[in-house]
Amino acid sequence: MKNIDLEFPTVYVVTAVFNRREVTLQFINQLKEQTFKKIKIIIVDDGSTDETFEAIASRYKDIKVIRGNGGWWWGGALHQAFLYLRKSEKIYKKDIILWINDDTLFEKNYIECAVAALRENPGKILTSLCYSLEENELLDRGVCWNWRDFTLRIPDNDEEINCASTRGLFLNVYIAFDLGGFKPRTLPHYMSDYEYSIRAYNRGIRFFTDKNVFVRTAGGSSAVSKLEYTSVQEFYKGLFSKRFSDNPIYLMSFIYYSCPRKFQKIILWAKIFKETTRHHRELFKNSKSLKVIYIPMKKILDCFRLSYNYIIRKKDRIQRIVKIYKYKKNKANRIKNHNIVRETSIVNNEKGRT
Repeated sequence: MKNIDLEFPTVYVVTAVFNRREVTLQFINQLKEQTFKKIKIIIVDDGSTDETFEAIASRYKDIKVIRGNGGWWWGGALHQAFLYLRKSEKIYKKDIILWINDDTLFEKNYIECAVAALRENPGKILTSLCYSLEENELLDRGVCWNWRDFTLRIPDNDEEINCASTRGLFLNVYIAFDLGGFKPRTLPHYMSDYEYSIRAYNRGIRFFTDKNVFVRTAGGSSAVSKLEYTSVQEFYKGLFSKRFSDNPIYLMSFIYYSCPRKFQKIILWAKIFKETTRHHRELFKNSKSLKVIYIPMKKILDCFRLSYNYIIRKKDRIQRIVKIYKYKKNKANRIKNHNIVRETSIVNNEKGRT
C-alpha cells in the first residue's frame, strides 16, 4: 500500500453474489453509469450455478471476479476480497473501499457524493441511508446497539451510530487495512458486518451519514428465524445452520468479539443459552421418540432457566462485588510496588554512604 495523497482516489466497489445473475448485471450497469469514473469493481462469486461468472466475464473485461465453491457465504466472501486488496501493489492509503449488496439501487452521483462526504470527514466511516423501494421507508441509517438488553434500533438524527451493515459502507483503505478482514470461520454470514463495524467503533472510529448518499432495496432478508423440523436430526441441522439467525455458536462468537465488557459477555451468553434451552424444550415436547425423557429434561432445562434468572436478578450485586475485588487487588498492587520502590531507594542510599 503506497502512501500518496490523491485528490481523486480510486473507489474499490466490493460485493458478493450467489445465483442472482440478472440482479448482479443490473448492479454492474449502475456502477458503469456513475458520474465518478475512478471505480474498480470486485465481485466475489461464491459458487453460482446460473452462469453469473460467465455473463460477467463475457461482457466486462475490467471487472475482477473471485470465484468460490459455495462455502464462503457473506462474511467469507468479503474477507476474500479484503485479502485480494491487501496484496495489491497499486492501492493507495486514501483510496476508498465500498462494501455493498448487489440488490441495491442508487443514483448516478451516488459514489461522487460519497467521495465528497468522506473528504469533508477524514478518518470516519460513511454508512449509506437505505430506503425501501416501494414505500420509500427508511430501513437503515446505521444502528444503535444496546448491550444491556442485546437489542438494536435505528438511531435518531442526533444519536451516535455504533454499528452499521455493509449495505453501502464507505471507508478509506488505511482504515480498512488497520481494522483487518472479517471472521469467516466464526462469523461466516449473519452478524459478520455488525462485528466488523463495532470493531471499528471500539477502536475510536466514528460513523456518519449524508443525505445525498443513499440506496434503495426491494430485497428481503434470507435469514431463517423459526425452526421447522420433523426429526431430531433436522432440528440440530436447522439450529446450527448458517441461515438460522439465532444460531447459538455465531451469536456467542459475535458477543465474544464485540461486547466491550467482560461481565456483560457472561450475562449475554447465559441469555443465548436460555434461548437455546427453549428450542430444546419444544423439541422434547413435540418429538415422539423423545417424549419419554421430556419430563426429566424439562426439569433440567428449568434449572438452567432459574439459574439464568438468578444471575440477572443479582447481576448488579455481582458487578459491585467484582468492582470491590478489582479495587482491593489494585490497591494491594500499588502498596506492593510502593514498598519495592521504598526498599530499593533505602538500599541505594546505604550503598551511597559506604
